[in-house]
Amino acid sequence: MRWIAGANGSLADACNRAAKATSAELVVFLDSRCDRFARHWLRRLVSHAQLAHVGIVAPLCTQGGHAVGGGLVLGTKQGFASRAHASATQQVSAIGHGCIVMRRWIFEQESGFDPSYTDLACAVVDLSMRVALRGLEHHWMPSVHARMRTPSLLKRLTTAGRNRAERRRVCDAWRLDDYRDPFWNPNLSLGSTDGAFACPPRTDEAAVSDEAPERCFNARPAFKPAT
Repeated sequence: MRWIAGANGSLADACNRAAKATSAELVVFLDSRCDRFARHWLRRLVSHAQLAHVGIVAPLCTQGGHAVGGGLVLGTKQGFASRAHASATQQVSAIGHGCIVMRRWIFEQESGFDPSYTDLACAVVDLSMRVALRGLEHHWMPSVHARMRTPSLLKRLTTAGRNRAERRRVCDAWRLDDYRDPFWNPNLSLGSTDGAFACPPRTDEAAVSDEAPERCFNARPAFKPAT
């Protein structure tokens, strides 16, 4: 095992350096707070990540009984939110932090995470949006469950302001506030991601499968990969 530090304590930069230091076909970025996993979790995630049409694969990550990271719904009141419990593997527009698996060449082609993000969670969202521009699918596997430890109260208080700013940055870069997610049924609420019905129904979003990708693809982030 090797310990690799990032410049100025950046987790995103440390992950980039770690990926460069390996010759493995696949890379796994795992939050250190993950300490309980489903049986054969890595084998199941890798089996999907090796598919030619797949970009990033993620399990269901929970923290204190609530979904965090994993598969995301875009266009919520906060820009994006984690999908709640489900059973079947499904395609999603973007992936959050916690645990992600992808082929190394894809990671390298996108120059990895944007190291200017101090919040790795937002750097993961940004990377998944860039990978989606390649026409690759992101798969969320809720049948693979990873539990994360809850950070201390002091940690949450000291990082809350910074994390809000980083979240606003990635939402503005990709126009996520008004993004119409083609993988979230328009009959479901954007106020929560637990499958509750929208009231009133979002009938004006009944046909968004063609529009949503265009809204995303026309919004390129400020990050310019290194050459």
